[in-house]
Amino acid sequence: VEAAAVGEYPPEQVVVLSPDAEEPLTVIDPGKVYCVGGIVDRTVKRGITQQYAEEGGAVSRRLPIAEYAGCLGLPPGTVRLVLNVSDVVVALIEFNRTGDWCQALGAAIPHRKRQQQGGRAEGEEEQQQRKRQHRGVEEQQQQ
Repeated sequence: VEAAAVGEYPPEQVVVLSPDAEEPLTVIDPGKVYCVGGIVDRTVKRGITQQYAEEGGAVSRRLPIAEYAGCLGLPPGTVRLVLNVSDVVVALIEFNRTGDWCQALGAAIPHRKRQQQGGRAEGEEEQQQRKRQHRGVEEQQQQ
């Protein structure tokens, strides 16, 4: 958390999104400020965003990936995925729009992340089928 994020808002209004948080984000409260940040590094540094939240007096939450692993095609026990900041923002926007975490996370988590977690790569035919399904959903949403 940048000092400005906590300094601009009361800490009780700030929710820091952190893959290291114990509790999942279950709802988006329009009265809260959601802080999405990233550490630009080639390695994963566990606990940094969690530490920022604690030092700033804010709460931290993680995306509810473990709770929706089944509908996402992830193996049971998958709790944390390292996502780009843009993927986290997509998940938040989609959840705010649909109210459906499975759909929101499905739109946000790249297929390559699911392949790594799932233990097998998706075949070309499966990729094509998924793209056709995705186009169909987009067309339905536009109608």
